[in-house]
Amino acid sequence: MEHFGQTWVRGKWLMFTPRIINNYYGKTTDDIHPLPSIQDMGEVAQFLYGRDDAWPLSGRDFQHSKLTDSLLILNVFVSHNIDPTRHRTTINDARARLLYHLAHGRKMDLENYIYTLISMLRFQTNKRHTAIFPVLISGICEAAGVQISPAEPVMKAKGPINRFALENARRHTARAVGAAADAQDQPPEGHAAAPQPAAAQPTAPPADMTSMLRQILDGQAEHTRLIVATRT
Repeated sequence: MEHFGQTWVRGKWLMFTPRIINNYYGKTTDDIHPLPSIQDMGEVAQFLYGRDDAWPLSGRDFQHSKLTDSLLILNVFVSHNIDPTRHRTTINDARARLLYHLAHGRKMDLENYIYTLISMLRFQTNKRHTAIFPVLISGICEAAGVQISPAEPVMKAKGPINRFALENARRHTARAVGAAADAQDQPPEGHAAAPQPAAAQPTAPPADMTSMLRQILDGQAEHTRLIVATRT
């Protein structure tokens, strides 16, 4: 086939394969481990829930709220950066095996995983759906010379989650807590405030790592996902 592995974008044949994705991210393919098999779901369930009696499940899917604290955070990461989804209440077997794999520090076949997710969009039947990996797709198109109008904003990847980003999130959380406390102290309309003794200056609350990471990731989601209309 003359155009195998290519897609037609704005009058230009664009190569789109797992290797192209891998080159964009600059990753190596060394030491990749396969995800756990379906036969390992008992071990996966025990690890995700932190309980020996986790398997068999009480329902069809895993429950996000029952994950251990560290895996709750990991699932938020995965939901925004590896397997984008707005639905986190339940977790299917494939996502559960991915969480188990990543939590054990094993390298995954990221390019083929992302390629499969994007390829599956052609089976979408909804008029509107979430466009996943727009930064990746925009970058590949731009690198291939696809014509982009100056009026079209090209999405750029946000910076990494590092100490600076966490400190910004801590300050934002402290301001939000302070604003909520001030609102509660306001008297009802038409009533004068009772005199209060002088109080010590408020200090920032202890850092809630889970809340901070969720805030950062939810902010990233606005830059890594778009709602777009598909062609009919």
